[in-house]
Amino acid sequence: MPHPAGPAFRRPAREKTVEPVLPNVTMEPEEQPPVVRSPGPGLTPLRSGAALLIALIADAVQIGLGPLGVAWVDDLLDVVVAVLEVALLGFHPLLLPTFVLEVLPVIEFLPTWTGCVLAVIAMRRQTARMHRPKGPGPVRNGGKPQGPVIDI
Repeated sequence: MPHPAGPAFRRPAREKTVEPVLPNVTMEPEEQPPVVRSPGPGLTPLRSGAALLIALIADAVQIGLGPLGVAWVDDLLDVVVAVLEVALLGFHPLLLPTFVLEVLPVIEFLPTWTGCVLAVIAMRRQTARMHRPKGPGPVRNGGKPQGPVIDI
């Protein structure tokens, strides 16, 4: 229906604007925070192997020293192992209960560090597998894809 005052008095079309999620905060595209890919240091075979070796040695030493009744050595070893595991694998919540469980008298004879490290490595690999970008792998041979190409 035409406007009664004529086309000269028509309201201009409103521009669509997107309101920011947080009021009074605007971010330019180059200012946006980076995407966090995975927590902790990169899980390489060398890091995971070293973490597992440290856990195995720590559990063997604790089981071996258990009958001797040297409690302070066990506690010191737990602190050193916890720091090394966090340095190699990055912080993971499973490391905290393992550290606390090692203080209990009977449970310290179980290979808790080894079990914890295996669980953390498995979880980190699963997380990395889920966040792996889908699509073709790296292109080599001068831009030609490797392997058979199905052309339809």
